[in-house]
Amino acid sequence: FLGDFVDRGAESVVVIAYIMALKVLNPSKWLLIRGNHETREVNGNVAHYGAGSFLSQCVSMFGDEDGHLVWEVVNNFFDTLPLAATIDDRIFCTHGGIPRALCEPGATLDLIQQVECPLRSAHSSQLVYDLLWSDPSSPDEEPRLDSEGFGISPRGCATF
Repeated sequence: FLGDFVDRGAESVVVIAYIMALKVLNPSKWLLIRGNHETREVNGNVAHYGAGSFLSQCVSMFGDEDGHLVWEVVNNFFDTLPLAATIDDRIFCTHGGIPRALCEPGATLDLIQQVECPLRSAHSSQLVYDLLWSDPSSPDEEPRLDSEGFGISPRGCATF
């Protein structure tokens, strides 16, 4: 799974409980990669997502005090999820996109392994932010990309 386990419908609590149960029952069968919605900044943004936010859903299901506790415990789990994975050393998987730092001469995927874990803030580095937020560029955006193929998407995050 490539992230965004919560904030994508009215049943985020049930969905993440089910996904976590699958991971516990079959740890080597399920790989969960962190997406931008697996951050407190996003899934706790009640002002933007309203009743659809993961925080709102936790509070609605468990009450104010227990809802905040469940939300925090699940986010502590999210803090431990990997930001990327490779399949057979050939396929690169991440929620967002390829960070500029990985396109520098001599860069390797070891850069990702150097990111602290657990990782509480998605804003800890540009590398982390790009892995969680980057968007693919559309053909009409290509003229605005720099010589290495990077730019800023309409949402204000990196694009490649």
